[in-house]
Amino acid sequence: MIPLSPSTGMNYFPKNALKFIFLLILLDLATRFWNAPREQILETFAFGPQTTHPWLKLISSSLLFPHIFSLLIHSLFFWAFAPLCIHRLGRWRFFLGVILTSAFSLFSFYWVHSNYKTPIIAPEALFAGILGMAMRFELWGATRTLVLGFGWLRVFDVPSYVLIFFYFFYLLLGNFFLPNFYTDAPMLYWIPFVSFLIGFAFAWLKIGHVEQDETVSES
Repeated sequence: MIPLSPSTGMNYFPKNALKFIFLLILLDLATRFWNAPREQILETFAFGPQTTHPWLKLISSSLLFPHIFSLLIHSLFFWAFAPLCIHRLGRWRFFLGVILTSAFSLFSFYWVHSNYKTPIIAPEALFAGILGMAMRFELWGATRTLVLGFGWLRVFDVPSYVLIFFYFFYLLLGNFFLPNFYTDAPMLYWIPFVSFLIGFAFAWLKIGHVEQDETVSES
């Protein structure tokens, strides 16, 4: 299943989301063609309890991907759900939610697993939070989804909560492609689960927010 867009609430082409995805692709290509081993580059920009400039590393570790499958999955879910979040929350509140979900999930991961000191690359800290914020508006809604069957390809309106299952299932598949420095990482699912729940709660609170009219176009 490949999410395309929520069935309700969006009446424009999310060109800014597309620009951000292109930026993610360029960053990933830079790590692959840089004059250094890719795993060494990822370790340099990874987030950990003993890294220098932890807030910068928190951002960099959320925008890099341990493997191409992770880039693909997170780009697809970002394309489908981030424009809805920005539309409903506003850009600045969306940005605040992204920072809070990423920070809380990563810092809490190392607080719970205090004996684990290795820095990690964790894009799910950011993207699972976005998915959580989107589900505040679309949990019981439907999402236009490209479904691949045996010999056929169709677009269906799939319940959004079903896609949550597939997102975490895709993360599970991605664990088979993790770099070597992840081999002893405990409970990597802590980060996306916590980020998702914090994102959902953040959007639910509606602090300082008035929902926009659904016909507003993207600037």
